[in-house]
Amino acid sequence: MSTSLGLVGLPNAGKTTVFNAITAAGAPALNYPFCTIQRNVAVVPVPEPRLDLLASCLAPDEVKPATIEVIDIAGLVKGAHAGEGLGNRFLDDIRTVDAVLHVVRCFRQPTVVRAGGSADPVADLQLVDTELMLADLEVVQRRLDQHTKKAKAMGGVSSTVVDLFSRIASCLTAGRRISVDELSDEQLSYLEQEPLLTTKPCIVVANCDEDAVDVAAHELQALVREALPRQVIPFPGAVEADLSSIDEAEREEFYHELGLEHSRVPELLRAGFELLGLITFFTVARNKLHAWRIRRGRTALDAAALIHSDIAAGFVRADVFTAHDLVSHGSIGALRSAGKLRSEGREYEVRDGDVLYVHFQ
Repeated sequence: MSTSLGLVGLPNAGKTTVFNAITAAGAPALNYPFCTIQRNVAVVPVPEPRLDLLASCLAPDEVKPATIEVIDIAGLVKGAHAGEGLGNRFLDDIRTVDAVLHVVRCFRQPTVVRAGGSADPVADLQLVDTELMLADLEVVQRRLDQHTKKAKAMGGVSSTVVDLFSRIASCLTAGRRISVDELSDEQLSYLEQEPLLTTKPCIVVANCDEDAVDVAAHELQALVREALPRQVIPFPGAVEADLSSIDEAEREEFYHELGLEHSRVPELLRAGFELLGLITFFTVARNKLHAWRIRRGRTALDAAALIHSDIAAGFVRADVFTAHDLVSHGSIGALRSAGKLRSEGREYEVRDGDVLYVHFQ
């Protein structure tokens, strides 16, 4: 299952710096606009403390974490929806991702060029939001015209689709994103086939200096409370990028010297993971411990299909226990004795932290 997070924002907001902090990829992050034109892509493990705890109990030969794709997309400028600054190409890159990390410049570095932005992070956030809304408005109006004409030609009106695009167009014209809570399940299903930029889940990343982590998100938090709720994560991008290639033990010492309790990278990745509606389950087979990503609400049969199509086709049952219970009891034998190991069928809804052993024919 492929899932991706796209880094979006104005030129020189620090998107590539944040990308390097997350991925340790070392992509060029230079002091001029559009240093990034071709997008940077990396697949990174999602931090998962329970995986380490399970490994300490089970001592597997191989441990494989869940992963997520991170994409660094070139900066948008005013007029991007009309093609300014290669805007059409960059907007198309945003359309391919599952969720957005909107990087906003909150750091104090006058030597770093401000390209198309202001000294006000709230205004910068609004500029990019406006470009995404204008781009979506063009798409929505075009689709609305197409479906209205089609409905008239067939002698009726497809109320679901026409109503969907009418409501979205009204919201965008008024300068706001539509909330998925305002849409029916049928309308949401249609949008999954043709997703819009402004309906993608979004976290705001306040790219700040290391001495301003606690206050960097204040103005942005005020803004998102006035609009649709969006989580804001303060992130000292330059420091995180500089430390990303250093040995983990040494890295912790540097964080303490800088007055930071820990790296913000795990928090950012886990937030992106949750933003996509994903949970983690684990499998243990042939002495291999594997963490997997799955959409919340999916079944044991869906989980089996992620592992291998043959396992899903021959599904018999799944032995299930939780990572927490295994750590508490120390062994699978102790779990069985305590009645904490249960057998579930194909319709069982997988929960975050479940460990599954699937029996199949």
